[in-house]
Amino acid sequence: MVVSVPATALLSILNMDIKPFTFEDAEEILEDFEDLIETEFVWEDRMVIVDGLLVCPYDSTEKDAFFEAYSKGEDLDDIMESYKGDDFDVIIAVCDVANEDVVSYISIGDYVTQKGINYNLPPV
Repeated sequence: MVVSVPATALLSILNMDIKPFTFEDAEEILEDFEDLIETEFVWEDRMVIVDGLLVCPYDSTEKDAFFEAYSKGEDLDDIMESYKGDDFDVIIAVCDVANEDVVSYISIGDYVTQKGINYNLPPV
């Protein structure tokens, strides 16, 4: 399995409009977008299918480690319990339709921005 972190994930760290969420806000956002699971769409010039939506740490290093654990099927509850931060993100876990071994994630803020979805992400 190949785990890739798309360039758009890095853009979310640099984009001042996309801010971290409280855990409660992240859970609400996840619920609002859960219908995306098992849908297909084009992202970065490739067709992807949504594997899941996840509340994760906002910090890019912690987020990458969280997603790597997700892609390996590890227990995410342990990771979230050990996370001491107050800043969270919601990520969309996707698989490449042509090669389901290629998995990556998209920050919900990047998804909303790139797809032009009129959704007010809550400020922190």
